[in-house]
Amino acid sequence: MLFWENGQRYGTISAGCLEDDLFIHSIDVIKNNISKIVTYDLRDEEDIEWGVGCNGTIDVLIESVTFNPTLLKLKEHLFSGNPLLSVKPIKPGNLPENYLFTLSGNPLDRETEAELPFDVKEKVHELIHTCEKLKVADIKGEKYVIEKYEPKSYLYVFGAGNDAESLVRLASSLDFSVIVVDPRENRCNRDFFPTAEILITQHPDAFFQHHKLKNSAYIVIMNHHFQRDKQILEKLLYEQSAYIGILSSKTRAEKLLINIPDSIKNKIHYPIGLKIQAEGPDEISVSIMAELIQIRHQLMAARTL
Repeated sequence: MLFWENGQRYGTISAGCLEDDLFIHSIDVIKNNISKIVTYDLRDEEDIEWGVGCNGTIDVLIESVTFNPTLLKLKEHLFSGNPLLSVKPIKPGNLPENYLFTLSGNPLDRETEAELPFDVKEKVHELIHTCEKLKVADIKGEKYVIEKYEPKSYLYVFGAGNDAESLVRLASSLDFSVIVVDPRENRCNRDFFPTAEILITQHPDAFFQHHKLKNSAYIVIMNHHFQRDKQILEKLLYEQSAYIGILSSKTRAEKLLINIPDSIKNKIHYPIGLKIQAEGPDEISVSIMAELIQIRHQLMAARTL
């Protein structure tokens, strides 16, 4: 979670029980540039101060975040679609140091090899092969935070109709980089899709001539135009996509897929979304995003096996 000195916040670590107190501590850390660990005991629901009854304790590391070359390197790799691991010694009272590793366990800088104990590198490899995103390792009396960073997933939305608006808005809020593709300039614009990362006003044929889909991208086809949908399905590289879904009735989708081999057809989701009896654009967007999140977590878990 991030705190700014002016009170702005991003993210959360509880259901709202701790954030106000953490803000007070964070201001102290920002002003003094000294990290600290704050412990919250939430076991006793009769406790006047923290009567949450969550049956556990939480240790929170609060540190000042200053922009540095390591964070810049992390940002560049994530924006390029490359996952990374970060190793950070927990040293309250000192500015944090970050060491970056690839998902194959190799350090990005050769100096990291010499600076970190061998046991830390072993813990890095352990985290790579689990579904966990974060691990705190106690090695020779020193604590290290080892954290897995995944780049945003790319979602291509083919179609800029009214029903796409709520989907793009929701997907953007759930860490998807959304690219909307539609030939209609009067629809495919910032007035209707302010949160989309990229807007492309092209017909499917022109789009595939000039653009290459990102690897492991998520694709939602919702043109409500039979020929455009058909052109998209004929151009897709199915083995490189993480997800392909068609917003359509089952009968219409089967007509679109009539010339698609069964081995590929089985990878396409139609009707799209989890079956929650959704009605209207907002509910349908929730069902679609629930399915995409489910697939995203399944793929992350599969990469660790």
